Amino acid sequence: MKLYYNYFIFKSVFHNRHTLLLFFPAIGTAIFLHMIITNFDKVLSNEMNIEKGLTIFFIMAFVLICKFYIRGLNKLSQTFNAVKYSNFYTATFKLFREKEKRLFHQYVLESIITKDLNLEKFVKQFENSPKWQRILLNELNSDSFKNSLISELDFPRFKSEVSQRFKKSGWIRDYLNYRTPFERAFFITSKYATESSILNNIAGMKEAIIKNINIANNGVQLDAKGLKEDILNVNNTVKEVNLKYRMILNPMITQKQFALILDGYGKESLNNFKAARFSAYFGGFIKYDTPKYNCQNIFLPYTMDLSKDEIKEFIALLRFLMERNVIINDKKVNSDLKMADIVEIFIENCLLSSETIRRNFSEVFAYKKALHQDTMRKVNSIIDRYLPAS
Repeated sequence: MKLYYNYFIFKSVFHNRHTLLLFFPAIGTAIFLHMIITNFDKVLSNEMNIEKGLTIFFIMAFVLICKFYIRGLNKLSQTFNAVKYSNFYTATFKLFREKEKRLFHQYVLESIITKDLNLEKFVKQFENSPKWQRILLNELNSDSFKNSLISELDFPRFKSEVSQRFKKSGWIRDYLNYRTPFERAFFITSKYATESSILNNIAGMKEAIIKNINIANNGVQLDAKGLKEDILNVNNTVKEVNLKYRMILNPMITQKQFALILDGYGKESLNNFKAARFSAYFGGFIKYDTPKYNCQNIFLPYTMDLSKDEIKEFIALLRFLMERNVIINDKKVNSDLKMADIVEIFIENCLLSSETIRRNFSEVFAYKKALHQDTMRKVNSIIDRYLPAS
């Protein structure tokens, strides 16, 4: 009986946007007329009573409904199919025509993408997190990843899943609910993934999540143990440097030379600045000149705390090295956005916004902080001493 009741509601109330918008007003009008007819004498009496008060209320409500009906009709015209086809009772699926089944498939997937696979609510929570965790959030919140995650749920698979639920009738979106598994997968990944894995093999992390979120007999499930194991495997197999988050150096400059330049600055301006590791990690080096400048693990997260003034001075150093062509001054390979990303990743608790950092790298930024004159002379001296003449 419930099967045919749901089918009747779909075919009548949800027949089109007019029937949907008029359904509840029609019920209200029927109640209103019934009250007037059954309590006609009380409604027309001079004394205020419950029946008269309710009648006045329904009249006011009816006027408001008429006022906003056209506005609601125009708005619903754009979203009606999403409202109509985004959910259904599984037992009624066999009663629909092929075209309607395909519309259900289309809008159920859209509902999954926009509602279940939406990490926007976590953006504020992670706004002060390390840059690589925000990169992970943005990557998992991208349309391309969401489409990859639900790509297995094509129309034949969709029909198969619905038919298997015939004896256990219920709402399809209760069964195909990705929200909890997806959010758990995000938090597990942000906990167990390393910075190097996210920066250098984000594709591996995506594959691990897709592999471990599956449709089971009781709905969409996450294999948390399997996901953790796959993440740790990715952590252990990262071997290539992703130059997307690396500065591109002058090809004539060696890692040792770059480290010496940074060392001269770091000892003077930054406490415990490990120039060798920074040059390896953010210069994208794999081969090392001498054991002294060999970073034991290039993919070890390298971060440090800096004050706002130190951040600006560090940016000034990088700009100065770009002017001297130690770091290639080419917007195609070292854009303002890319350099800002590198600084944010480098600094553990960055006190400046991404936009502020990016403006400090911009050539048109009128108030950019200049490198301290003493530091500039020292860096110039080191450049002249260790780098080949241009």
